[in-house]
Amino acid sequence: MRRWPVFRLLAGLAARLALGVLVGSAVAALGQSVATPAELYRRAQQAMQAGDYGTAAEAWKALVALAPEVPEVRSNLGLAYHLKRDYELAIEEFRAALRQNPKLLAAKVFLGVDYYLTSRPELAIRELEGARAIDSSSALARKWLAMSYVQTERYASAITELQACRRLDPQDHELVFHLGRVYRELSTRAFLAVRRAGLQSPWLFLLRGLKFVRQGDTRNALDELRHAARLAPRMPGVHREIGAVLEDDGRLLEAVRSHALELSNFPANLESAAGLVRTLAKLGLHDKANAVRERAIAFHDGAPEAARALPWADPGRGPDSSLAPGEAVRIVGLLPAFGIPGERSWTSRARDAILAGQPDLVVELAKNFESDASQDEALYWRARAYLAMGRADRAVEDLMRLHSRQPKNVEFAFYLQACAEELALEYLDLFASSEPGSYRTHQLRAEYHASAEDIDEATAEYAKALAKAPGAAQLHLAVGLLHLGQRDYDKALAAFRSELENDPYSVEALSRMGEVYFVLGASAQANEALKRAIAINPRSAGAHKTLGRVYFKEREYQKSVEHLQAALRLGIRQDEELHYHLGRAQRMLGNSVEAEKNLAIVSRLKEARQAIAQQRLESSIAKPSAESGRNVEAEPR
Repeated sequence: MRRWPVFRLLAGLAARLALGVLVGSAVAALGQSVATPAELYRRAQQAMQAGDYGTAAEAWKALVALAPEVPEVRSNLGLAYHLKRDYELAIEEFRAALRQNPKLLAAKVFLGVDYYLTSRPELAIRELEGARAIDSSSALARKWLAMSYVQTERYASAITELQACRRLDPQDHELVFHLGRVYRELSTRAFLAVRRAGLQSPWLFLLRGLKFVRQGDTRNALDELRHAARLAPRMPGVHREIGAVLEDDGRLLEAVRSHALELSNFPANLESAAGLVRTLAKLGLHDKANAVRERAIAFHDGAPEAARALPWADPGRGPDSSLAPGEAVRIVGLLPAFGIPGERSWTSRARDAILAGQPDLVVELAKNFESDASQDEALYWRARAYLAMGRADRAVEDLMRLHSRQPKNVEFAFYLQACAEELALEYLDLFASSEPGSYRTHQLRAEYHASAEDIDEATAEYAKALAKAPGAAQLHLAVGLLHLGQRDYDKALAAFRSELENDPYSVEALSRMGEVYFVLGASAQANEALKRAIAINPRSAGAHKTLGRVYFKEREYQKSVEHLQAALRLGIRQDEELHYHLGRAQRMLGNSVEAEKNLAIVSRLKEARQAIAQQRLESSIAKPSAESGRNVEAEPR
């Protein structure tokens, strides 16, 4: 569970939120001795405005002793402790104030904030939702509520709150920054959901292939995309993507095969029809190219979208390749006639409308479905239509709903990742244009490069961010994670220590530090760091997993089982290492039945991994041209 950076709480804002202690009412509550209470109040207010929170806390504490029945005084004492970063003392005073007046807004907001800052997001949500109920226009409460939702992976709720805050305060660029980070986090989580589906899922390889396409890595892109096509030969779009990569790489005959195969499977696909027209023209086969164009336009009933998408081949232009065109002619001859389809399912009509460049029709079609089963289908195709229309903001709402209902549906997760990635980049550009000199611009850029596994660029951007804001939360943590991924353990430890100096409640820094110590064989230090992480946040699955491994190494098998089982309960799945150590520890305790169950899981995971590695090895040896030619002939409509 990742905590998010602390918002800047300026002394002026804090002073304005120190509610309800006007001098007159304070004096009346404090009794007849007016001089001392009034002087204490002035001293506290002056110290707060000057940023001297220690002096302010002493003055408020003295006032509390004089008037313990006034909740506003306790709330202001809590605020002084909060600004001193004495969060536990602040929490104590805010809770006391709220026992006296449960509707005291400032106390409720800052109690939620301090629960967040001490890694207790569930408690933070309870208080901040209460604050929102008292005053829905409190942008401060709703901003921290959004961050608490992120901490508990409730991304849809976080986005709703941040967008509400933008309406309340359109000038707050910080909200754009946090929206960018939420979408980046959502994209990462959706990617992990695709990956958890296993190595037999074509969606995983399609996702990897598209990532390599964006990076310009043709060889790896083709490897991944072709493997997706082998796992699901009729997956919409996969042969189109292969054809586009081959076309850009100048491998025109292979591109013709892929575009033709996509059209054989899905004749409505305008992008593949356009790709086939282009590649045939580049081979000098202008008549064939124009014939394909005319057949495709006829299939789409002469729709303007089809005419715009399909360029005429220029007969006056020679071939762009010295390849003999005979093979291309043969491939085109294998294409079925673009006949007008008969009665089709709603799904087929929705898919073909998107492929034909008419996503607005799908939005209209989706309005007709009412039942629960059809509703999910309608939501999915509406989301796909919005994505095709460039409305990722609308698409992501439907996809988040679908993913929450069916978290194991890999197709939903795949498109959720695509939407979230697009929005993360959009908000990065928006924030960079409004705050070009901010360390947070470099932070967003670094996170983008890290997600793309461009480590050098990510490291450079984090260095720029740290040069501007060395005390900002999560920057050192992110650098440490990069070093950990590169197995540079000394630098990783140094970065995690720096993070803990800025934020001693960082559960992830403690958990990762424990992981590094364990790898280095320093079990005592690992144990200490991991126990601190769990004490702060008992729901840290990563800390439980690593501590379970530490106890296994120390032959404390009962403790090992307890922590490894906790990691499973808290969400770690499909983890060979975890199940292996759990099975071994259970065997050492004499629990052979459970031990064999966990070791059997290890065997299944290992077999799946080895099988897919073998498949990919065999596919890399096979000749792609022969394979593509067979596919066109084997998949007639």
